[in-house]
Formats: sequence, C-alpha cells, structure tokens
Amino acid sequence: MTSIGKLFKIGQRNLVKDLDKLAVTHGVTGTQLSAIDFIADNKYVTQKDIEQEFHIKASSVATMIDRMVEKKMVTRVPNEKDKRVNEIHLTASGAKINKIAKQIISSHDDDILRPFSEDERKTIIKFLKYVAEDNSNPSLEGEKNGRK
Repeated sequence: MTSIGKLFKIGQRNLVKDLDKLAVTHGVTGTQLSAIDFIADNKYVTQKDIEQEFHIKASSVATMIDRMVEKKMVTRVPNEKDKRVNEIHLTASGAKINKIAKQIISSHDDDILRPFSEDERKTIIKFLKYVAEDNSNPSLEGEKNGRK
C-alpha cells in the first residue's frame, strides 16, 4: 500500500504547480493568490495571521507581502492599538485580482473533484478537513505537546 503521507506530498506539489500555472497569467503566484483570497475574506489580517493560515515562515510571508506591496495589490497599515503590528489590506488592484482568484480557485477545485460523485466529494472534503485539523495521529499527541 502506498503511504498516505507520500500521496499528500505529491498531491500538494501538483496542486501548487497547477495553481501557479493559473495564477502566473495574472502576474501573481499561487500562494499570493491564496493570500489575497484569505485577506479578502477576513476584515482584520496581519502578517502573523497569514503565517498561521498557510503554515509559512515569517520571512517568507514578509517577502511575499513586500512583493505584493510593490505590485500595489496590498498595503500595510499600522494597527491603531499596536504600532508594531501591520494590518494587511487589499488595494483596488488586489480586490480586482481577488475576483479572479475566487474564480480560479473554484475552477481548480471543480477540476480536481470532477471525476467523483457528489457523495464521494463530500467524503473527500470531510477527510481533508480532518487531516487539516491535525487529527491524523493521536498516538503522536505527546510529541505534539513537546513531550516524547
């Protein structure tokens, strides 16, 4: 039997590659496209929120945001309560890309799920949510909490 982890790794790589191909035609990367979608769906977003949502290192997120600021897709706005924290806001250009992003992501998801019946799709989504919530291996609970 093939390892589930290996299948996820290969699948994830293929998904990123596919999304990047679609995104590049609009001058963004797949990760930037996903970040724009996340920013649009949430009223208050910081760099830390993006790091946590996508499980990306702080330095990578900072670089991505820098590039998005250069392309005038987002702006950094100092938080009124804590000036050390910047909120990330979409610009008009970013909002326009977000409309495209939603279409691309939806179309991409539809393409992936096309071969499956509605019941199979529901099961796939349920399984992916379960794995994404990190419930996949309760026997590692001690290691997750810093204990071995």
